[in-house]
Amino acid sequence: TTEIYTLSLHDALPICLLQGSHLLHAAIYMVTTYVMQSAPLALIDRPSPPQNLVITGYTKDTISVSWSAPDCDGGAPLTSYVVERQDTKRKTWMTAGSAGPDTTDYTINKLIEGNEYVIRVFAENRVGASEPVETDSVTAKNPFGEFIWTLLVLFFLVG
Repeated sequence: TTEIYTLSLHDALPICLLQGSHLLHAAIYMVTTYVMQSAPLALIDRPSPPQNLVITGYTKDTISVSWSAPDCDGGAPLTSYVVERQDTKRKTWMTAGSAGPDTTDYTINKLIEGNEYVIRVFAENRVGASEPVETDSVTAKNPFGEFIWTLLVLFFLVG
């Protein structure tokens, strides 16, 4: 069947966007121009979400996470990952930073001790950002607790 999409060129590059298309429509298309030239066209889309997001560590003011690459890059190379944090008391998302396409870990700094946070990560390519993948909430705190630190201080003072 023949379907009509709006075709537009962007920045005079040989990149075309088909409005209303989706990666599920991926196939080899032939595009015929007004001067009757044909060229193959491949569809690209946003990547799928990163996989296996886990909290790898935390302190009183940092949370570290790692993830693996998305199952699908959308047909275009990944350009970056964006990491966001949410203080569960505030319900707003803040950008914590970004990582290159080959980096799959990040440490969020300058957190408030005792506050609970949710971390999410997006994969990006030239089309846009994926849906996010999120962690469960985690509290920024000393992983050993104050009691252990007190024992260590006493040990060094007495010892």
